[in-house]
Amino acid sequence: MLSVLSSNHSSSALRLLLLISLFCMVSMLWIAQSNTAALRTSVEEICRERIRASAFAQQSFSNSLPNGDTLQMPKIAIVLSFSGDVRELSLKKQKRIIVESVQMKREYARKHGYALFLDGVIDESRPYWGRVGTAYTIMNTMPSIEWILYMDVDTMIMEPELSLEDLILAPYMRGANGSEPVTIRSTPPRPYQDIDFIGKQDCEGRPLNNGVYFMRNTDWSATLLKTIYNDRFNYSLINVPGVQNSMTTALTSLPFGQKRYFFMSPKEATFNRFGPDGCLGYDLRGLHVYRSGDFLVHFAGSPHRDLYWARFSEQLYLIKPWFLKVVVAGIQSDWIDTAPWFEDIKYRFRSLISS
Repeated sequence: MLSVLSSNHSSSALRLLLLISLFCMVSMLWIAQSNTAALRTSVEEICRERIRASAFAQQSFSNSLPNGDTLQMPKIAIVLSFSGDVRELSLKKQKRIIVESVQMKREYARKHGYALFLDGVIDESRPYWGRVGTAYTIMNTMPSIEWILYMDVDTMIMEPELSLEDLILAPYMRGANGSEPVTIRSTPPRPYQDIDFIGKQDCEGRPLNNGVYFMRNTDWSATLLKTIYNDRFNYSLINVPGVQNSMTTALTSLPFGQKRYFFMSPKEATFNRFGPDGCLGYDLRGLHVYRSGDFLVHFAGSPHRDLYWARFSEQLYLIKPWFLKVVVAGIQSDWIDTAPWFEDIKYRFRSLISS
């Protein structure tokens, strides 16, 4: 199941369309009492044109609003996946990690003007494969999207002020010359414009951890997604993660000339750092583990995931109270019911929330 969380820009365009539609409905009701066919025809034509133009503005995000602001289509989409029902925005029904993760990603996308998609489960026989179809659909229906960032639900953005462009994507974007300053300066094996997939090495000896990765909207990427989705091997028979191994195989088996991917080293890939107990026994030098200043912490494989999630989120709130405010306000606005952990956060951080 796919749920789309629109940015402020798309919400403004939708409100404009609704206002125009409402005006036209009232106008048509008024002239319905009139026998003047010319007036009726004129109003109908004007309304059709205005609604058509406003609907196009939602699609292109290039039209101007009455206040002079220009709407821009997002160039980056974030896909957040979890094994649950994305329609149940209830604090009673969802765990803390899901509620905060969804709301944090929503507020991050709003701040930077990205599209956000929530991907739940439809096919319960393949609960983790829906993300592949979601990314493929985005590529086919949103040509303005240049890059997709996929994230598992057990990820937390620790530097929400930092845009994805400044983090890593600036040299890869259209029109970039590869010289823009970015936080991650690891040089890909091919020119920036020849890289369509950016991932990170796993800590257990596998070349890729697919809990966080970037994918460019190209024919190459769409073909890769189709290959992965149509892989029907039962990976549970060999006790390995299905989507991750299918993606790794599809990438590494490509001929040299088609290897448009970059598996970044753990030293550089601050966009996918693991929690304190995520790589025990594998990461002896601590290269995969989150350090202060890293962009994201990923609690994959953590036996104490819920405990560490609570600790890290509260650390984030203390360091960045502005983010605490928008997340709490967003949960209160977008979710129903309440939960003890949320009431506890509002109480213990009440001075920061009200400041």
